[in-house]
Amino acid sequence: MTTLLEFENEVSSWDIKFDSVRDWKAERSRLPLMRGQYEVMRSATGLPPNLQSFADSFWQVCLEANVNQELEAGVKARAKRSLPSFVRETHLNLLLQEVFKDIASLDNSIETDTKKKTDFLIESLTAPVVVRLHTYTNTRRAHKFAAMEKKTPLAEEGSGKFISDYRLTIDRKSGRTLPNDFWVYSATQVQEVVDYFQECEESYTCELTA
Repeated sequence: MTTLLEFENEVSSWDIKFDSVRDWKAERSRLPLMRGQYEVMRSATGLPPNLQSFADSFWQVCLEANVNQELEAGVKARAKRSLPSFVRETHLNLLLQEVFKDIASLDNSIETDTKKKTDFLIESLTAPVVVRLHTYTNTRRAHKFAAMEKKTPLAEEGSGKFISDYRLTIDRKSGRTLPNDFWVYSATQVQEVVDYFQECEESYTCELTA
């Protein structure tokens, strides 16, 4: 299993340069699942692909899916812009695995993302408590698709579980910056998630004893 240090060393070695191309046909086209290709590439070594290798590999997947060849530059540029989010999420997963290893299970699978519409499912090992953690960059575009406030804790009908949603944003100011100016989630942000999870466990216990 890749360690946090190995992961950070790999990402820190990258030259972070994005293409200036923004082809709206490529932006709006239905493409193969980018994260799927990211996970395929990462599974080989446990380390994430760099910007160029990911863009090139994803474009080959697009060609196999009969994507218009004229979109190559735009699709590759889009892939490069998308990669940092995948990398930050994997890095956050490594951080969360460490702090939750004795108190909760953690699910960060593609299925959780695409079907359950959340980035992480954090489920207590000692109580029927689940936190759905949603992560995204603190940008105007991201705010179009996600509300900033925490949602009211929900009881999933028929499950008997106490379920709550928590949203964690990141930007240069709130994150931790690696030597090459790539920013990742900080220890403070991880503790924020832990604190919220513990609040949910305490709320559930209080409801039982009320």
